[in-house]
Amino acid sequence: ILKMVKSLFSLDATSIPERSKDSKYYVWSAVFVTMLGYSIILPFFPPLAQDLGISEVMISVIFSVHPLASLVTSVLMKNHVARFGRQNLLVLGMIISGLSQGGFGLIEFFENEPTIVFIGITMRIFEGVSYAFCRNSALSILTLNYPDLA
Repeated sequence: ILKMVKSLFSLDATSIPERSKDSKYYVWSAVFVTMLGYSIILPFFPPLAQDLGISEVMISVIFSVHPLASLVTSVLMKNHVARFGRQNLLVLGMIISGLSQGGFGLIEFFENEPTIVFIGITMRIFEGVSYAFCRNSALSILTLNYPDLA
């Protein structure tokens, strides 16, 4: 896996891959799958958190940091997209998304309320960062490779 990630990040960051007929569907599928991961916890986490003794206010904070992290990351990443590469940031966003979803799933193994809140907030921040990477990279790839879609 490390070799694959290294080769991915050694790509020329300014290169745009050849436009293929199906690549836009692959990009949108990647964004769709990562968005499923962010929204799938919405119906399940609040009852679990209330059973663990977390207040509704803290549950709201846990869910609110995702859009905030996404907003901040979107503003900050505009200067780095060309340097790191659109495809690289898309894949990095998907990796971060998977790791943060796995980390969020570990919450049920803890019983200490501050630990649960800390892990929840941290994982939702990482989810917001990964969402910004995936969405902004996908939009950048699609607008550059498919100007007729805009």
